[in-house]
Amino acid sequence: MKRILILFLFSSFCLHSQTWKEQSIEWNKRSGDTEKLLKSVSVGFLIQGQTKYPSPYLGPEINGKFNDGAYHFLIDIYLKKFIVGFQISDEYFFLEKINEDGSIWKPRGFNRSFSSLTRSYWLSLGYNIWNNLYIKTSLGLRSGYNDSLLYKNKTYEDVAIGYDFTDVSLFYNSNRSLIQDYSEKDFLLSINYLVKITGKLNLSPEFGYSINYGGITLGTSINYEL
Repeated sequence: MKRILILFLFSSFCLHSQTWKEQSIEWNKRSGDTEKLLKSVSVGFLIQGQTKYPSPYLGPEINGKFNDGAYHFLIDIYLKKFIVGFQISDEYFFLEKINEDGSIWKPRGFNRSFSSLTRSYWLSLGYNIWNNLYIKTSLGLRSGYNDSLLYKNKTYEDVAIGYDFTDVSLFYNSNRSLIQDYSEKDFLLSINYLVKITGKLNLSPEFGYSINYGGITLGTSINYEL
């Protein structure tokens, strides 16, 4: 009887040990699959061209996709499969608004000239869709006019090349009460891909398109793994 009891207890111990071993292996697998929350950080620079213009268009001659445009400074934080980012942009877009009373106006910039200088602040959210490929959606708030971050000495003639500021019929802001306040929302869709350089450093080329003015965005970021 004692031998049977000892054998029963030994068998139970072996079964319990095997079960615990299997659970331990399973937990270790789960633990090994867990990614770090904060993976890497990117800092970059983008240029943007304008492809959509008002109709009818009464502005300077368009010589190419980047005749008017913007530049963006960005920072992206990579969290597991997500990207959370922020961008700030100075913009030299040709913007025009026609009001209900027929008055045409532009947000003023460049020493209160009739050439636009607006700024946008963007919040971005991205997701890893395949391998090192990410897709991002950014919501921007555009306002103007603003003093530029760079190129502070540029005049409106430097930007609006070919625009005849002496022709009164082309003057904007005919309704003086509307020239100061300007704000709107815009959306920017983009993709980027992490390319290994060396060690913890990566390059992140980016291509995007903004909705309101058809801005094609090109640039790259330096990505550092944490």
